[in-house]
Amino acid sequence: MRLCVIVLFLILVIGCGVEGIIQPEPTDTPTYTPTDTPTHTPTPTSMPTATSTSTPTPTYTPTPTSVPTRTPRPTRAPKLTKTPRFPVTSSPAGCTLNAAYVADVTIPDGTRLEPGEGFVKTWRILNAGTCDWGEGYRLAFESGNRLGASASVPIPPTASGASLDVSVEMVAPGLPGTYKSSWRIQTPESIPFGANMTVEIVVYIAKTP
Repeated sequence: MRLCVIVLFLILVIGCGVEGIIQPEPTDTPTYTPTDTPTHTPTPTSMPTATSTSTPTPTYTPTPTSVPTRTPRPTRAPKLTKTPRFPVTSSPAGCTLNAAYVADVTIPDGTRLEPGEGFVKTWRILNAGTCDWGEGYRLAFESGNRLGASASVPIPPTASGASLDVSVEMVAPGLPGTYKSSWRIQTPESIPFGANMTVEIVVYIAKTP
């Protein structure tokens, strides 16, 4: 009995000793400690903002079309107008002097004559003033071509409001062309008054057959 107890004790002791001998020493198991790994955070890319720009609507501009211009024809110089109205001239007697053209009795304007041909120009003239025309009044050359006439021709006494015919002997010039002569009534003191009396002729050379 005692022997059994001793054997059991030994077995226990041996078992405990063997367990202490064969128990492996603890080894340091490496532990993984996570390190702060820098993370790359992508920088946000600025997206282009769509800005609505107003595109101007093209406007239609019509192209001007060239309009053909008509070349005006050269205008002829207006003829001297014979009018019954004319600035009056005061007389020392207190009345007014005025003369008005009435008509071409002979040789109307534009009459064709041969070179050197003689003719008599006659005007009908009205005493349009308040003065009577007495002795010494005359029709005198004023301007243009005298056409071979005298510088003046006397006129008979004419009462205010009356008319008379005044004639002047003339000669057509020797060269072809258009000629104009202007005449006017004058007082005995050589003061002209009233309207101009004009004559215009065309000198031409007749063709021989």
